[in-house]
Amino acid sequence: MSWLLTTVGIFFLIGALVFNSESNQPGKTWEQVRNLSWAFIACLAVGVVVCILGIVSFWYPFF
Repeated sequence: MSWLLTTVGIFFLIGALVFNSESNQPGKTWEQVRNLSWAFIACLAVGVVVCILGIVSFWYPFF
């Protein structure tokens, strides 16, 4: 279970990097950049929390 949580968290962190790099592309409107920034923040937050839960469940399996 811990490996699954950690893997899902890593995929969310990769998604956050994709949203971040996509928002830096030229030709984006202010609203597109704002929406991509919110998506970046959401993916980053979910990825960090899920990775931490995966690591904690690895060390404390009864968590």
